[in-house]
Amino acid sequence: MKLSKEIKNEIKSHSKEVAPLECCGLIYSSEDDEPTVFRCRNNETTQGRFSINTEDYLKASRKGEIIAAYHSHLEGVGFSEFDMYNSNIHNMKYILFSIKENAFITYDPNSKFNEYVGRAFKIGATDCYTLLKDFYKNELSIDVRDYFRDENWKKNSPDLFDKYFEKENFKEVKNLKKYDVLLFKTSRDHFSSHCAIYLD
Repeated sequence: MKLSKEIKNEIKSHSKEVAPLECCGLIYSSEDDEPTVFRCRNNETTQGRFSINTEDYLKASRKGEIIAAYHSHLEGVGFSEFDMYNSNIHNMKYILFSIKENAFITYDPNSKFNEYVGRAFKIGATDCYTLLKDFYKNELSIDVRDYFRDENWKKNSPDLFDKYFEKENFKEVKNLKKYDVLLFKTSRDHFSSHCAIYLD
């Protein structure tokens, strides 16, 4: 399910109205198959938690097929283990909006890539480059070599991505295709400092 601009704006408005508590709600598919946001009351009064009100859930289910649940975080773009557990047992997509980062992410319990979600971040062990290596090996049977990096990699070898990009047989392209690699450069960095895989 692609999030339309209208759905994103509705979730953003809801999250900012109830902050610092988390907002929560549902997205249902109406008769004309248009995904629609249904705001729900959060039964939790503790910051950092949410529980969709049962009556609101029933009201939303009468309007159409519920296809996703959403909630907000004040900061941090990442689902908790509990979020993913609930998404899995209810077999329902979860949508998260982070107010501070102004960013959306989606967790799909039926995605074949769930093993890559929720990893603890550690340079040189479970960082973005390790994810790239694992993904290319597991999903595409392509070996990408490892390169030493530790907490001081930006100081000692800041050009790690750019230096070995072509050595690993990657090349720059104008049009993205599924499973291409994206390199990111922040305004503070002279070299690429992050990588991601384009899933189309």
